[in-house]
Amino acid sequence: MQSNRLTSKYWYRVLAHPRISSPSMRIGILTLLLASFSGARSFEPALAGDDGLSLLRGNQVAKPSAPLSSEGAMAGVTLQMTRVYSTKSAAQPTTVVWKSRKLFKLTRMESYSGQMGKPGDSIEYFGWYPTYFGYSVPVFKDDTVYFSLFVGDGYFFALDSKTGEDKKNLILRNTQLSPLAVAGDQVFMGTSDGNLRSLDRRTGKTKWQLARKDYRFDLTAPLVANGVLFLGGAQNIVQGSMPINARPSCTFHALDADSGQPIWMVKVKGVPTSPAVDAGTIYFGDDDRHLFALDTKTGTERWRFGAGDSVRSLCVSQDAVYCSDARGDLYAVDKKTGSLIWKANKAGKVYTALALDKGLVYYGGKDPFIHAIDAKTGEERWKFKAAGPCSAPVIADGVLYCASADRNLYAIDCSTGQEKWKYKCQNTLSLSPLITDNAIYVLDDDGYMWALR
Repeated sequence: MQSNRLTSKYWYRVLAHPRISSPSMRIGILTLLLASFSGARSFEPALAGDDGLSLLRGNQVAKPSAPLSSEGAMAGVTLQMTRVYSTKSAAQPTTVVWKSRKLFKLTRMESYSGQMGKPGDSIEYFGWYPTYFGYSVPVFKDDTVYFSLFVGDGYFFALDSKTGEDKKNLILRNTQLSPLAVAGDQVFMGTSDGNLRSLDRRTGKTKWQLARKDYRFDLTAPLVANGVLFLGGAQNIVQGSMPINARPSCTFHALDADSGQPIWMVKVKGVPTSPAVDAGTIYFGDDDRHLFALDTKTGTERWRFGAGDSVRSLCVSQDAVYCSDARGDLYAVDKKTGSLIWKANKAGKVYTALALDKGLVYYGGKDPFIHAIDAKTGEERWKFKAAGPCSAPVIADGVLYCASADRNLYAIDCSTGQEKWKYKCQNTLSLSPLITDNAIYVLDDDGYMWALR
């Protein structure tokens, strides 16, 4: 066990090295780390069954009367990834409705020390390395709040939105989970051990499970549209099998959401982003600097656009696809042709996921600002300064909500950029708030979820 601990310290320091800059390289290093503890550009769709996925049947259920979809199934989730809630705006909280039990504990830094040299002529050294953890923005459906978490092991939580009590939870040892998608009675997730899972969201039992050897499906959020589950995946680089700077093989999948049967699969050169769907086209980026548009039924490429760096976040309007890259630049791309409409690289650099509503694109910057950009011209309309970096914005009824590193929850008028109210939380917030008609839900960095009203 001691040798594993020393190995993990080494790799954490490697991850922090400035030359280890691309997500693909980090994935390779992270898979080496996990191992210590336990392509092509072609877009010709593969035949079902030709993608290395093995279907494991779970509890069989009746086929739903209507095709499964994430649209409207989770508060704040649209297929276009606009981050707009179909709820009324929330008033400034005055009451803590409930506070959950401590759901997790994060250790951001751990120390290391040692001694080099011969006795009497040695040098002592010490330092700190960051721990590796992650958790997804909570989603809401039928009086239940769902989210996933990785702190050494993977956790799936389902909390009662009225009381904060656990409804269901699942632990997957030494495994990371993707963000969650809800559609119908199912919850979908990918894992770092090469599995795709569909769970009955009421019982927590597996409906179906797909396995692909030496692969991982935890790097993107799944999305369900018209009965089809869309999700990206990447090869797990096993220690010693590939050079440290090698790119993993990456793919993007379409599967029948009800049964798990593969429909099509395409190979991409970079790790895919989370997707968005609109009018029969699915859009996603990758860390090989591309934004793709594919036919949802066949996987046939409609167009691809080349960005300046790895594509990070995207959202879709009636006429355009908006995406950001790893440099923090923002692009507007014609939805039909894939040609560039404008590029905004003078305003504050993009740091968070994008939000889109009523002709404005919103994001949190690398500076302590929320920025609003004109969707037609790329010009900045306004910016709001917080006391620290902000989470990705969400929108409800013309009001933008975000959390800040100063522990404040902000409500900002979408049209003017003026503060409507702010609420001081007890602990640091890194994730966007969850807005519903009855309460605001926040998950803090100390492991507690709060319901505010």
